[in-house]
This record gives sequence, structure tokens and C-alpha cells, in this order.
Amino acid sequence: MTINVKALAPPVDPGGVVFEETTMQLTRQRIQLAVCAALLASATTLVVLARPATVISADFNNDGAFDCLDINALTNEIAAGTNDAAFDLNGDNVVNLDDRDAWLAEAGAANLASGNPFLIGDANLDGLVDGQDFIIWNATKFTNDADYCSGDFNADGVVDGSDFNLWNERKFTSS
Repeated sequence: MTINVKALAPPVDPGGVVFEETTMQLTRQRIQLAVCAALLASATTLVVLARPATVISADFNNDGAFDCLDINALTNEIAAGTNDAAFDLNGDNVVNLDDRDAWLAEAGAANLASGNPFLIGDANLDGLVDGQDFIIWNATKFTNDADYCSGDFNADGVVDGSDFNLWNERKFTSS
């Protein structure tokens, strides 16, 4: 079966169907679900309603890389609690751990061969939560350091036992 995909900018009323305007972040998973739903319904056309939106990139310093400079800037912003919109990756007007998770997903998709999100606890962003990450955490433990790549995985501004527990939950796993 062939599915035709049409992208239309609202307001549209294809075939007399009225669409309520909603705001949601489109992710690959949601688009895949929409295509699966269309297949299950034996649809031959999937209409995608789109409008220009402000997209915030996880490359906060615009150097073309998703790296420690970016995740550290984000975790410092989360720890500061000022909710700078430049770091609001999921568009909910709050900069928090959900944005950290969005960064890990976007950066993993860009950097890892698997395309999987980086795992929490992967301090050196090599796709593995391992002894190298523990060494980084251990070198900065019990310091006021809000850098993810220094071991502040929960972005509270302190490298401590809570961060160790996050590393420990995922130790010896890969993205």
C-alpha cells in the first residue's frame, strides 16, 4: 500500500473535516504513530498540518556539535532556575529535567550510531555509562558544580550522592 503524505498549513478543511488547532511538539515517535494509525485505518492519504514554529536547537553555542559545552550550559540553567527560554527544548515554558532528557535524546540522535538518547550518567558522552564516568563523578564529588559532564546528572548544582545513584542505576549500560 502507498501512503501519500500531504503537508498543509492551517487553516485547512480537507474534505470538510474540521481540525481543532492544538499546540504540540512533533517528535519522530509521534509522526511514526500517525503513519501507523493511517496504515491501520487503511488510509491512502495522511495529511500533516504544519505551521512555522520556533525550533530551539540543543546546540546552544551554535558550534555545530552537541557536546559537553551544550549540556553543561543547560544543566547550569536548570540549577539556576531562571527558565531562560533559549534552553526550553520541549516548549513547556519551564527549563527542567525534561529539557535535559530532550537534550540527551536530540544529542544521542545526532552523535550516536544507534541514534538512541544518551543515558543519564554518561558524563563523557561516549554512549557508555561506565568506569570512565564514575572517575569523572568521583573527581568532582561533593562540589558545587552544575556541569553535567562533571557529574551533576540531576542538575541541582551539586555533584553528590544523588548523582552517583543516577550513574549507579545505569552503570555498565550503553545507549
